[in-house]
Amino acid sequence: MLDKAKQLYKENRGNLWHHLVSTSQLAGDKVELVPNLISLFTQLDEIPLVALDDAFGASGREAWAIAQADLIFTFKCLGCEVSLQPKDLKTLRRLKRVLHTACQSKVGELVSADLVCPPCTKVRLELRSEQYRLSRIRLQARVAQMNNKMSYADYLEQAEWKSTRAIVLARAEYKCEMCDEADEPLHVHHRRYGRRGCERLQDLKALCRTCHELFHGIEQQDAS
Repeated sequence: MLDKAKQLYKENRGNLWHHLVSTSQLAGDKVELVPNLISLFTQLDEIPLVALDDAFGASGREAWAIAQADLIFTFKCLGCEVSLQPKDLKTLRRLKRVLHTACQSKVGELVSADLVCPPCTKVRLELRSEQYRLSRIRLQARVAQMNNKMSYADYLEQAEWKSTRAIVLARAEYKCEMCDEADEPLHVHHRRYGRRGCERLQDLKALCRTCHELFHGIEQQDAS
């Protein structure tokens, strides 16, 4: 299938090249039409610059200079709407791809910095840093609440613990990590209790009831 895809791609490129040359021949000596065609074809991603040289006798630099005088695709900062001028053809084509991707994205998803001017990028980074700091403060406050003001029984009913528990059980493939028992209800054992809400996965173990009781019995025996 890969070979067929490559062959199809090659055929399409050949067809494109053929139509490009045919268009240049149709333009003939219509001097006023040739620059417009060069500008158009230069700004299409599918057209390699070498094809323009073959069709119109215009080098890549010459084609880009003509296209710059009559840009079809224009770009503005998505923040302040200041004009973004592509410095070369490679940048122009990249901006086109980025804009297309941005149009396909959903609200809340990150947008490439290519479509944001430097001043707006700086503001966005500062806001993102501030938002991250705020999120950290909220998390720390929540962890402190679960550690200092909440009983262990109440903590086991919190969404944070339920999510962590689900991850541990999935990691254990829903089997006891001591005896491989898969038919009994599983518990998630804490090796340490001081990190409620931000447990490390290595501190947690999926155990069946029998092994969990045995585990605690061994701990109590060692402690005594």
